[in-house]
Amino acid sequence: MKISLVVLLTLLFLGSKGQGASEKYLSDIHLGNTQMIRFKGATATCYLVADSNVLYFITVLHLFSQKIVRNNGKTSTTKFSQYDSLLCKNGDDISVDLFSAKTWKPLRGKIYFFDKPGERIDLCVIKVKERTNFSSLYLLEPGVFLGQQCFFVGYPLGLKSLTDSTFKFDLPIVKNAIYSGSFTNEHSKERVILLDGNNTYGLSGSPIFAFNPMAKGWRMIGMVTSYYKQTDHVFNSETGVTEAREENSGIVSGIHVVQILELIHRTQQ
Repeated sequence: MKISLVVLLTLLFLGSKGQGASEKYLSDIHLGNTQMIRFKGATATCYLVADSNVLYFITVLHLFSQKIVRNNGKTSTTKFSQYDSLLCKNGDDISVDLFSAKTWKPLRGKIYFFDKPGERIDLCVIKVKERTNFSSLYLLEPGVFLGQQCFFVGYPLGLKSLTDSTFKFDLPIVKNAIYSGSFTNEHSKERVILLDGNNTYGLSGSPIFAFNPMAKGWRMIGMVTSYYKQTDHVFNSETGVTEAREENSGIVSGIHVVQILELIHRTQQ
């Protein structure tokens, strides 16, 4: 499995160098390095980068949290702030599955996340040692303007873009968004970026890309973690009761790429 990933990453890296960047379209390296990841039946999206003979799979930490039963009897994922719900510890060996070449394949590595007091950040990297002769960390770079068009790519509801039989790897779904703003959450220490777009299950961990005119290429500016919900009160004519219903507000929440690079740097110390 690791060998096929390195071959894929190398081919995409070399291919991206020769095809030229387009301000309108994402290159193969961005799409091909976006993978669907699975842990204990739950799926999300991850993004792959390489540096110094190491592969880093960037995704959300809530993928590795356990399920609990609420008072209403329904099962849902625990709130991320509840660190004791995590099914792993920082630096643990961990096994996940990646959907590659049209099938699930196992991957083992070490998981790292922010665990200092007061840090509750929905981000982790799975570090896999592998021989590589290049770095793609240059693809992770801040630099975006308010109102700028962005793309985030992933696997909503497990959907993927099927390719023809000559290409072995399915591609992620591409979503359009507008960069709306950013702030730092003083309670969790999370550097939050906001997008005007539509997010749903399976897109957690999706890389967010914006075109950098200085670099003349698309750069990852962050990672999708969730979306803000709004509560609407709807009158049910059958029951005669006004019910509170949660809906997607259209505001996507993500983590700034600076914090992603900080976590990768911590794993290198």
